[in-house]
This record gives sequence, C-alpha cells and structure tokens, in this order.
Amino acid sequence: MTSFFVGAQNDFEFVPNEGQFHENVLYRANIPSGALFLEENGLTFSFYDGVFFHNIHHGEQVEKLNFHAYKIHFQDCNVPETNLTKCNSGVINYYLGNDPSKWAQGVKGGKEVYYQNIYDNIDFRIYTKDETIKYDFIVHPGGAVSDIKLKFEGLDRLFTKGSELFMQTSLGTVIDSKPIAIQNRDSIKLSYQLNKTTVRFEVGKYDIKEDLIIDPTLVFSTYSGSLANNFGFTATYDEQGNLYAGGSVFDQGYPITLGAFDITFNSSSTLECDLGSCWGISDIGITKYSADGKSRLYSTYLGGNRCEVPHSLIVNNRNELFVLGTTSSDNYPVTNNAFDQTFNGGNTANLANGIYVNYTHGSDIVVSRLSSDGSAMLASTYVGGTQNDGLNLNGDLVANYADQMRGEIILDDFQNVVIGSSTASEDFPVTSGALQTVYGGGEQDGIVFKMDENLSRMIWSSYFGGNDADGIYSIIQSNSNDVYAAGGTKSDNITFPSNAFQSGYQGGVTDGFYAKLSNGGDDILQGSYLGSDQYDQVYFIREDSRNSIYFYGQSNKFGSYWITNAGYNTPNSGQFILKLDSLQNNIEWSTTFGSGDNKINISPTAFMVDLCDKIYLSGWGSGSSGFDGIGGNIADGTIGMEVTPDAFKSSTLGHDFYLMVLESDASNLIYGSFYGGDESSEHVDGGTSRFDKKGVMYQSVCAGCGGNSDFPIEPFDAVSPNNNSNCNNGVFKFDFGLPNVVADFETPPVSCSPATILFVNKSKFLNATSFLWDFGDGTFSTDTNPSHFYSSPGNYEVVLTITDSTACNFADSIVKNIILMGVELENELNDFSCDSFNMQIGIPPYPDTSVTYAWVPSFGLSDTSISNPIANLDSNQQYRLIISGNACSDTIYQNIIISQFDLKAFGDTSLCNPFAGIPIYNETSPGLVHHWSSNSSFSDTLLYGVDSNEVNLESVSGENYFYIKVEDSVGCNIVDSVHVIVYDYDISYQTNIETCLNDSIEVFPVGYENYDSVYFSWGPSPLLTTSVNDTNAVFHGFVPGVYSVPVTSTSAYSCTDTDYVSITVASFDTALAISLTTNFDTLINNQTAILTAVPEGLNYAWSPIESILNAFENNAEVGIEESTLFTVEINDPIVGNCFRRDSVFIVFIDSDCEDPYVYVPNAFSPNGDGDNDVLYVRGRNITDVYFAIFNRWGEKVFETNDQSKGWDGFFRNRNSDPAVFDYYLQYLCEGGIKYFQKGNITLIR
Repeated sequence: MTSFFVGAQNDFEFVPNEGQFHENVLYRANIPSGALFLEENGLTFSFYDGVFFHNIHHGEQVEKLNFHAYKIHFQDCNVPETNLTKCNSGVINYYLGNDPSKWAQGVKGGKEVYYQNIYDNIDFRIYTKDETIKYDFIVHPGGAVSDIKLKFEGLDRLFTKGSELFMQTSLGTVIDSKPIAIQNRDSIKLSYQLNKTTVRFEVGKYDIKEDLIIDPTLVFSTYSGSLANNFGFTATYDEQGNLYAGGSVFDQGYPITLGAFDITFNSSSTLECDLGSCWGISDIGITKYSADGKSRLYSTYLGGNRCEVPHSLIVNNRNELFVLGTTSSDNYPVTNNAFDQTFNGGNTANLANGIYVNYTHGSDIVVSRLSSDGSAMLASTYVGGTQNDGLNLNGDLVANYADQMRGEIILDDFQNVVIGSSTASEDFPVTSGALQTVYGGGEQDGIVFKMDENLSRMIWSSYFGGNDADGIYSIIQSNSNDVYAAGGTKSDNITFPSNAFQSGYQGGVTDGFYAKLSNGGDDILQGSYLGSDQYDQVYFIREDSRNSIYFYGQSNKFGSYWITNAGYNTPNSGQFILKLDSLQNNIEWSTTFGSGDNKINISPTAFMVDLCDKIYLSGWGSGSSGFDGIGGNIADGTIGMEVTPDAFKSSTLGHDFYLMVLESDASNLIYGSFYGGDESSEHVDGGTSRFDKKGVMYQSVCAGCGGNSDFPIEPFDAVSPNNNSNCNNGVFKFDFGLPNVVADFETPPVSCSPATILFVNKSKFLNATSFLWDFGDGTFSTDTNPSHFYSSPGNYEVVLTITDSTACNFADSIVKNIILMGVELENELNDFSCDSFNMQIGIPPYPDTSVTYAWVPSFGLSDTSISNPIANLDSNQQYRLIISGNACSDTIYQNIIISQFDLKAFGDTSLCNPFAGIPIYNETSPGLVHHWSSNSSFSDTLLYGVDSNEVNLESVSGENYFYIKVEDSVGCNIVDSVHVIVYDYDISYQTNIETCLNDSIEVFPVGYENYDSVYFSWGPSPLLTTSVNDTNAVFHGFVPGVYSVPVTSTSAYSCTDTDYVSITVASFDTALAISLTTNFDTLINNQTAILTAVPEGLNYAWSPIESILNAFENNAEVGIEESTLFTVEINDPIVGNCFRRDSVFIVFIDSDCEDPYVYVPNAFSPNGDGDNDVLYVRGRNITDVYFAIFNRWGEKVFETNDQSKGWDGFFRNRNSDPAVFDYYLQYLCEGGIKYFQKGNITLIR
C-alpha cells in the first residue's frame, strides 16, 4: 500500500541518531518548514511558520514564531528492526553544545528507512522520491491489512475528502493522496477507513499468498523549452541518472546555457518548395537534464551552415557525450586532429516535407564528443565517402516515418566509438583486412566502424551488405567483446555462417538480419536473415547476461508466423520479439504483440533486456497522414494495443507512445501503457532512445506539435512545462520499478595513495537486500556504504555483490577499478603480436578528466597524450606510460612483443600410385608446437607436438595438400603446406583380342592421355607388324593359335606399368570360298532335302532354324511348307567373329492329292441322261492310278490305270442292274506318295 505526503524542493535525507538527537528518535529528516522524526512506534512531524521565518530572516520584527507538531502512532505494533538504505554521499558532523556525548562525527544520511515486521508479516518503508516523502506498507503472506492502525495525535482536524486523507494543523493542511495497492502488477482496490482519530485501510480482494508491491513511477517529463521549433530525435543517460536529449533546431531560440559550446544558431540557407515553405535548415540541439528533470545542466547548439540532425547519443565513463549525426554542412565543427576534416558530400536528399531538413549537398556522418559540462568540443570528425552516408534512404527499408535517421553509436571497454549505419559511398573509408572491403551493391550498404575516442583514428571499418539495399539500425558490444549489428536488407546474397537460423533470403519485400562481427572487424562469427515472404525488419538487438540474443522488429507476415513457445502473444499483429537459442540456429521463443487486426502499430524506439531477462521496449504510432511526406508510415497507431491495470495511461486516441515489459519467457505481459497527450501526435524523428540497466527509460519525443501543451509534465516544476508555437523536443524518464536488484556504486575514480575511500551505494535494491564488498586487497565488508583505507598504491578491483531472495534475479554484482596513484608498475602490460603490430595499447581512460597521460618514447604511437593510442611497430618495443593527476602519478610499462619466426615446409613432389610413408618435413625455430593436418582449417591432426619437424604421411590418388602450422606460446602461428600429386597410373588395353586367320588387328592403349610423355614398348611377338615403340600396335594372324604379347608403358615421374595382351588367331580363313548346296531344289508336300555346307570342320549356324529337321556336321535335313531361302553361317570354333555366310533357295509345291482331295463318288446313274452317267476317280496331282470295281459276288466288273477312264455300268455286254458295288483304289501323287482307298458305290437306274 502506498501513500504520499506533500513536499517541495529537494529530496530529503534521513539521518540516523548517533547521540545527537533525543533518545526516542531513530532518524530525523528536515522537511520544508520543519522536521520529521522517525520513532520506534510512530512518526512525529514538527512544523514552524515558514512565512514568519522568512520575514525574520529579512529583518522584519514579528512577535512570535508559530509551531505545530503532530504524531502518527503505529497502534499495537511490534518492536521493529530498522535499517537505513540508499545512503547519500558525504558525511554530516554534529557538534551540539559542550557535551561531547551529544556530538556525532561522520554521520551518513540516506533516502530510505525500512521497518521490518512493524506488524506481524508486515513491513513499513518510508523514503523520499520526487521531492516528496512517501511511505509504504508491505504486506507479506500471513500478514493482515486489518492489523495496520494509524492513530493521529495533535491535529486540529482529521478528515477524508474523496479518496484523500486531510490532516489540518494550525499552520496548514497536509494531504495524504489516494492509497494504492499493487499485487503482481495488478491494481487492488484500497481506501482509507477513518474512525475518529484512527485510520485503517479497507482493501479489496487480493491473494494473501503474495506480497503487495509498488506501481511504476514517472520520474520526470518535460519540454525542452525551446522557443524555436525543436524536434526530438534521440536520448541517453549517464550513471547519475541524468538525461541527455538530442534534436533538431530550426532557428535562434533554443534554451542554451551559460558557457555552452555553441550559443548561436548556425544554419544560414533556406529552401522554398512548390507546396510552400519547406524548411531545409537545422542545427543539432543538445540538452543535459538533471536526474529529477528540474534543471538544465547544459544546453547547446551544434552545427554548420546547412543542416544536421542527431541520430544516436552515448555517454562515456567521464560523462562526456558522444553524438552520432548526419550533416550537409561543409563547416561543421571538427577538431584539429579529426579523422576527416573535410565534408565529402553526395546527392541531394530532401526530407523537408517530414523532418524539415534538406541535405542539399548530400550527407556525411558526423561524430562529436562534448565535455561533461557541454562547454567544449573535445573531438569531432566527418566520416564518409563521395555519396550519401549515414542516411537510410531506400524506399522499402524506410518503413516508418523518419527511418532515414536510424543508426546507433556505442562505446567499447576502451571507450572507443563503435557505429552502425548506412552508406551509398563505394569509397567509404573501410580498412584493410576488414570483413568486407568492397561495396556490396544496390542503393546502399550497411556500415560498421570503430574509432578511437579522440575520433582521430579509424581502428577498423567494414561494409556489410549484398547485391541490393542494406541498412544497419542497431549495434551492441557482446559479452565476448565482439560486435552485434542488426537491421534490414533486400540483398539475397549475404553469406552467413553455416549454422545460421535462416541462411537464405526469405523472399519478401525486405528481411531483417543480424551479424556478430569479431572484435577486430575482420570476421563474421554468427548471423542470419530474420524474415518471411512479406515485409520484415529488425530495429534493435540486445544480449542478456547468459549470451542469448533478442530482437525487436516489425513484420506484416500476420497470423502466427512469428509466434513460437510464447504464452503471451497477439496473433495478426505487426511487432515481434524473438529470442534465439544458445547456438543461434533455432528460436527459443518468439511472440507478436499489438492490436491483432493485421496492422503494424508502432515504430520501435528503444529496447532492453534486464538482469532478470525481462524485456522492455517502447515505440510510437499514429494513423495520421501527416507523417506520409517523406515515405515510410507503416505504423498505423496505438488503438487496440493491450495495457495493464497499472498503466500510466490506459486509453489512447491512436497517436501515443507505447511502453511495454514482457516476462522473461514471453509467458506474460508484465506492464503495458500508453504515454502522451490527447491532442498531439507524439512521435520521435527516427533516432535511438535507451533504457539503463536498472530498467529506467530515457525517451526523446517530438512533442506538442501544432503548438499544443498536452504533453504530460512531471514534476510540476520540470524544466519547461510549456511548448512553443509548434514542436518541442520533449523527454521523459520512466522507472518501471520491477523487483530486481542491480549493483552499482560511486567512488572517487582516482586518488593518491594512501587514502580512505568512501563507497556510495547506488544499487537498486529491495527490502531484504544484503551487500558484500570485496575491496580488492583481501578485505571485505557487508556495510551498505562502507569506507576503506588503502595503504598502498595500485589498481584495485572492487566487487560489490548484492543478493535478495525476493528479487527476480536473486543477485547481481559489479566490478569497478579503484586507482590509488603513486606507483611504478613495471611490465604490468604486455601485448603480443605476430610479424608486425598495429593495434591499440594501454588502458581504458580513467573516469576522471583531470588525469593526463604521457607515453615515452613516442615512436610508432598515434598519440602520446591519451591512455590508449594505436601503436604501429615492426619490432619489439617497451613504452612507459606516465599517468598524472591529483598531485600524484603512476608509471606503467608496456611491452610490445612481436613474435618473429619463419616456416618452410619441404616435400612438394609428384608420385605414381598411392603409398604410405611419404617423408615431409619443415624448418622453423625450435620450441614451437607443430600441428600437421590434411586441411587448411586444421580440423584433423596427423601429428601434433613440439618440434615435430618431420612426418611420414600416407597419400591418396590425386592432389594431396599437407598443412603444417607452427605456433608459439602466445598464439602466433605460421602456416605452410606441402603439395604432393599422386598419379593413379593406370593404362588399360583390350587384353583378350581375337582375329581371323590372315587378318590384321590394331590395339589401342586407353588412359595414357591423362599423363605426360608416355613411352610404349610392345613385344616381342611374331604377330607384330608395327614398330615396337608405336603407341598403337598392329598384329597379323598368319598362324592359328593363342599368343601373349607384353607391352610396357613409361610416363613422366617414372610411372611404369607392364601389361599383357592376349591375341587368339582363328583357323578359319574368311577369305576362302564357301558353298551351300541341296540335293533337291523343289519339294512337294512332305518331301525333305539335304543341305551341305563346304568347307567341313567348322561351326555351322542354320536358318531358318524352324525348318531344320536334323543338323549333323556340315549337313542339314530340311522340310518346308513354303518356298524357303536357307542360310548357313560358318564360324571358326574358337574365334566366333570369324565367319562367312551362303544361301540356297528351295521351291515348295503343294500337291493336294490325298483324301479328301482324291475320292470316288458313292453313287452314279448310268441312264443316258448325260448327268452322272459315268463313275470316275476324281482328284488332282495323281501320277499313277489303279481303280477296280467288284459286284457282290466278287466279280471284277471294271478296272483301269487311266484316271480319265470311268465305268458306265456296263458289264458282260449289258447294263448292270441297280445294286451296291465295292471299289478298290490305289494311286500315287506327285512327289511319289502312295495312297489307298476302298468303299461302296450305288448304281441307280
């Protein structure tokens, strides 16, 4: 449960009683016109009349000074244990009166006092926040809200009005605002219950097994206060919680501060366009706000004669601000030692119809570094080529309003600047040996580069792009000190590592992508496309403490495409969050959020993963067509997006920012809220805003456009509660207040030894947080804000570890170096290199701008006055670094050790046929580790060991490369290789050759064409008719038999092979005549013929085979049913392909002579009518016939041997009477076949 007291002015300080106060007092806090005393069982407020006191102070006479005190008793409470937390820096000394027992020295105050178990299972916390006194009751499981009873004593009147509690005194009224109860981020109904002078709390239904916790808090929100139009682009923070805002300014009237670097608006040109006045000029406006938003710590212009805008901001360890921007000015302020002092230019890029700037002369990237007070330009440079640099201009990649201004700047551990952006320049200053030194193609490429903090040296620089447009929007340093970059691409030929989640372009309008580049910018370690067959882009990439990476992007691949393993999801939404697994080749979880109506809602502006792996993000959206002027208005607005009950703003008209916190496994929406006014379309013009590690958001806004003043302002006395006539660069700082612990502390970064160091705990912690300090010298402390005496100079690594079982991350730690100067540290730094040395040396800059650096000697150094110059050397060198500050100094010796050794591998040769034991050896310096491998990646090991100079290796056919890598103790290595060609020498021949008697045959070797200079030797052989050394050999078979002929071939590299060719000579001379004869050239019916082939003693193949009745030696008996051509093939019995053929034709005659073609009628009538009067033998093809007729007594009545003669029935000189007669018929048909028939004949009269 939460309540507020009204307060004013600065945050308050609770000071513990160490004898200087009354014994009843545990802590005291001075409050406006009075004091607050914290006692064991209550609180006492004592006020005086501030107006009278003011009058007395100014010399006016008053009769009396009025006071009023009242007390709040914790009625029926326990005796609690109290703790002071969130201690302030500095100490307070009390010397009250002349009684030393009432004196107190070195007292440290704090911002919070915690009463543990004030009631059973209920704690009480009172603290200062936003210049108010605030108190909470924390009800743990087992605690009862009804136990809390606050009894008021000493008030003139106690009453409630609405939901607030009023405490009336003689000096005025104190108001407790409406009480708030939060449990698991849900708002619980709560109200005051007043009974005379006792206040209790009436609470709605809640889970008694869970704590009630505090809601998120808006820390501050303000306009910039610029009288000139001033658009918001980017914001960042420092360790003190100050907010830095960067925007564009279009005229004089930006609220600069005294002593600022530049107090004058610089742009001088104007632009008129067809649609009216279109601004084309701007300066960068930079403002640093105090942590509470009530003060401008500095504010300055930054620019040249044309236009420039900021894209991204970052602060280093000395609170110096780095600005990444773009400019079209040829006199942008650059420093004398800048990497590039000259504007490079490009093509006009007119964005006047949106962000009101016109790059009339093209664009360059600019990087600038401002001092911590904003008074000096410490470093500044152009970076670019002859085309536009720093702008994302491709029409498909520009999906959101002001996406042209994407890009990000970060710092590495050496405080070097690392930048991800876009370029259209084919001559962008990339470095030799970088990952990609050639422009990839298309309208623009991504670009990643690293510079030293003085912006005078390009440490490395690389394109990142393919054959179409690419842009880099987000960049971070990985936990392994490498660099992650992410953005959007249209290129389909980017090469990612083999384990990529999506190794190929997914085919949509654009794909998102990410890449992990090595610390030296010369290799891609991991990466992938992240897309679908629609529009997709990645706008932010972040990494958690366990090296998992997360992405925040947009997609119009609606449905559930981007939803995997996520309990919280809104299908058909256009924003996705994705986490890859540890190998980065699969999704661990992915989800979409938004309105769920197939729309993209917001343009991403900030993203963070906290120590509990919870995901924070922000973005803005608007359906207004006013954002269409420069392309890219895909975000349709915030209507329909989900908010939580504790939202800062729970409703929207569609044109707001959206703030969100997602559970670590995407199972739950922890927090969702809108932010903005109800009139203006709050947005930001492209650049980056940030979250700090404690979960506090620092957001830049283009606020109040149209002259509105509806942007939420907090506190009421923020820097500027009012807008100008159009837009202001609004900012807000938002603390989500999630229950995690984040270790942090402050201390003087550099001191002279010996010294007592006061450690100011700046950690974010909860109620049960404990502390463990490791001071780096073997001593420890569990105090909240300890002090420690260091007797000796040195660089001490101090570790603060905080633990809390109620926090989502349970523990956190931070390491900071405490430097006690006054020592000579010989050989503390050793850097090693191979062959030559060209890299940064030294140490990260001390977080103290008063410290100076001097390197001796200066040879090979880029700058002798910084902590980490670049050394360019070819031989070993020792440097001495003298660090001075605070009237003391340190000396550090740095040794540059360059490994120099040679390697020569021997054994290149060409051999015939594989064999084991090829000797290969190398020459190099002694004591080196040798690794022999069969491949250049050394993924296998043939031999490994120290001084393994010789090895016998087994070869295989073809080209063999054997690799040797020798390495010294610091990892320098040289690689050489041996090339062994093994000819698998194999010439083949037709080994079994057959030829006919007296024929010749040519033998060809096969495969000799693959080898150089092959020499042949044939024979001896009596059959050889060509030269013994001819390539092809001709043999003549004049004597039958089988011959084995040797042939030897010899090629270069002494390859020799002897084979034997077997030649079989047939006994059949196919040149001789052959014949085929038959004993009959005509066959009738079933006659057969004998075929005879000459010569004898060979093999005979007859056809047609179906007419062959019998085959024997060179004869064959045949029978046919039609005229047939018979063929015989005469083959040699050993050599089958020695053959001749001959043919004979036999005519077939069909006789049709047998029954039923020959017959005798069974009746006839010899009555003289001329019809059937004579009985004949009827039939054809009869050559001989005998026909006889007998009567029934056996008498022969007729016979004939002539078929033409028949019986007319006349016997013995008379006509025979009708009767039945017998006949006997015997005949011979053509072809000599005999037939016999007998039967009956009837004579009819």
